Amino acid sequence: MGSVDRLFSIIQLLRRRRGPVTATHIAESLGVSVRTVYRDIQRLQRSGTPIASEPGVGYRLLPSYDLAPVQLTREEQQALDLALQLLARTGDCGLVRTADRLRQKLPGTSTLADPVLHTSTWAPLYPATASPCALREAIDEECEIDIGYTDENGRTSTRRLRPVAVIYYTDVTVLAAWCQLRNDFRHFRLDRITALQRCDTHFAGEGPGLRARWHATQRDNPRRVGSL
Repeated sequence: MGSVDRLFSIIQLLRRRRGPVTATHIAESLGVSVRTVYRDIQRLQRSGTPIASEPGVGYRLLPSYDLAPVQLTREEQQALDLALQLLARTGDCGLVRTADRLRQKLPGTSTLADPVLHTSTWAPLYPATASPCALREAIDEECEIDIGYTDENGRTSTRRLRPVAVIYYTDVTVLAAWCQLRNDFRHFRLDRITALQRCDTHFAGEGPGLRARWHATQRDNPRRVGSL
């Protein structure tokens, strides 16, 4: 289970229980260590999820977490439904699963009456060999990664990266990252990544600053995907 799915599972577990839930119970339910549960709970709390902690008792989700009912116009329902359909075209299985969960949460998206907007079954021309879900998790957790990469000329290299963004183009998916080898930002096509491994090192708190710098370089000197 990836970290994103695990965080969602923790929230659902807390929502189903009226009283506090211990970290041990959560760990046993998800098949992870208690230490992992502590870290996940802290991550959820930092992101604004209202989880109360009672020492020696457990965790509980405050009532303020549930969304108030939302009334959507038909055009708003169509826009939301179409956006969720388009996620399938990224080839990112994690986002597709998330879209399915959103349909269950949001009104008018799971059983839209008489839909008139549809997407094709198009898939990326160059399917990713590296997992977009794993890369998104590394970005969220600000975890460095090691990759093996083959460029357009067939040259291979190994890189240690600080991943900052995943870009879904029409025909290919691209990772934007700070490359320690080049001491600069670089872009890597996911279909050319031959190996991917998370490192034990993190760049905690530096992600937003790196993304701001990357956005600035994109405005000043945008790069073509075909040259990656």
